[in-house]
Amino acid sequence: MRYFIAAPAGLASGGPELLHQLCHELTELGYEAAMLYYSMQEDEETQPVHPNYLQYHNRYVLDTDTVDCADACLIVPEPVSLLILEPMKHCRKIIWWLSVDFFYEYNTVRDGMRLKDMEIVHLVQCRYAWSILTNIFGVPQERIRYLSDYLRPEFLEPEGGRSGAADKKNRVAYNPKKGREITRHLIRCAKEAESAAQPQGLERVSPDDFVALEHMTPAQVADTLRQAKVYIDFGDHPGKDRIPREAAVSGCCVITGRKGSAAYPQDVPIPERFKFEDGIAQSGEILALIGDIFQNYDQYIQEFEAYRNTIFAEKRKFKEDTKRIFEEIESGRF
Repeated sequence: MRYFIAAPAGLASGGPELLHQLCHELTELGYEAAMLYYSMQEDEETQPVHPNYLQYHNRYVLDTDTVDCADACLIVPEPVSLLILEPMKHCRKIIWWLSVDFFYEYNTVRDGMRLKDMEIVHLVQCRYAWSILTNIFGVPQERIRYLSDYLRPEFLEPEGGRSGAADKKNRVAYNPKKGREITRHLIRCAKEAESAAQPQGLERVSPDDFVALEHMTPAQVADTLRQAKVYIDFGDHPGKDRIPREAAVSGCCVITGRKGSAAYPQDVPIPERFKFEDGIAQSGEILALIGDIFQNYDQYIQEFEAYRNTIFAEKRKFKEDTKRIFEEIESGRF
């Protein structure tokens, strides 16, 4: 069977990275695999592959006519899944749920409910997606398999560039696209606290300690995280997001909300006291925790050792799971 993995042309983000990883791994396993690029722009006609993904050396096609054949299998991400799959009449179909929330950009809950009656195989990148598929959309568990991902080599080699306390600074890294309102509120509260009396023995958190991860290359993000002591993410966590994991292996203490995959210990397995239900109402607690981490980093970072070890094992597990799942597909057992 030939495998085609659909991805947006010329776009670099967490989801497309996973899709390129899968194509590369299938090729490594000896399968005939290629990317199928969609949403082509005029300036992408000669090179639809984003520079970040050249390292995977994947073949690609642009014409869906070559895909809709009985000996082909089309794998698509959830946002455009039904738009791409429904016109296809002959190929086998797989949706890889890299998130759940993005499904609603092009689809409705009613569309999701239709999935249980369609001849589609489902791969999920996180337990949050598994829960929505089974509990909300009614997809039978036997048609679902778990297939996660792994981080880029900037974070995994050598050993993720683990940094010790001597390399760390009192910095809080954050993604400005995630949980923007809460992060802005925390920075405002830190600014207001500058003029207030500081409780004895507590490290002050300054608004200057917050560093946005934007307009950076992957290598620059890695370098910034290796210098920070804390990473915060109060976003929606539509899938098992990459940056919290990148932060953890870079030696950051990770603080999150409880939305999406962050509510699932399988997806974000950090101690519960680092997860906050209401970032606005609990801003004082969060800033106090950050200040304590600044002051006692060596003690706090030990609580994230199990999380880091899980992340370092993800590439091996991805290879094992890919091999097992596609052997099932090839043999007709799945």
